[in-house]
Amino acid sequence: GAHLLIPAFLSAELPPTDRLLLAGKIGAGVAQLLESNRHHPRFSQIISLPRYLDNEELDAALDATDVVAATYERHIGSASFVIRAAAANRWVLGTDWG
Repeated sequence: GAHLLIPAFLSAELPPTDRLLLAGKIGAGVAQLLESNRHHPRFSQIISLPRYLDNEELDAALDATDVVAATYERHIGSASFVIRAAAANRWVLGTDWG
């Protein structure tokens, strides 16, 4: 779902103070999407931490957010990250499937 989130963020009319934090490993397709948009005027508003985050880093990332996007496509069952975001009292954006 990050392949949908990134272009939506870049095309949204948001204040220049808003940021998109991409935290965690990313696939080749998302990496290519980021690379192809690196000259977009709002690209500097995307912060990418493309690696495994330990628990302390993950907690810090959650603390820094207002909304957590659960970019799982066609996910069935419980998603621990969604549970963790809810426990941190963060809004969660997801799909209506699963």
